[in-house]
Amino acid sequence: GYRKNCSVIITKIPFQNNIASLAGTSRETVSRAFSRFEENAYITKTGRHLVINDYPRFYEEFA
Repeated sequence: GYRKNCSVIITKIPFQNNIASLAGTSRETVSRAFSRFEENAYITKTGRHLVINDYPRFYEEFA
C-alpha cells in the first residue's frame, strides 16, 4: 500500500478467508468487522482496494 495525505491505500487486499485464517477467526467475523469499519467511516472498500480514510485516527483507536 501507500500513503496519500492522511489516508493509506492498500491495493490487492487479501480475501476475507485468508485474513480470517491469519487472525484465527472466521470469514464471517472478518466480514462483520469490515462492515463496522465502513459504517464508522474508518475504511472504504472499492473492489480489491481498501482505503483507511484517516490513518492517524485509525491507529489511535486500534493500535
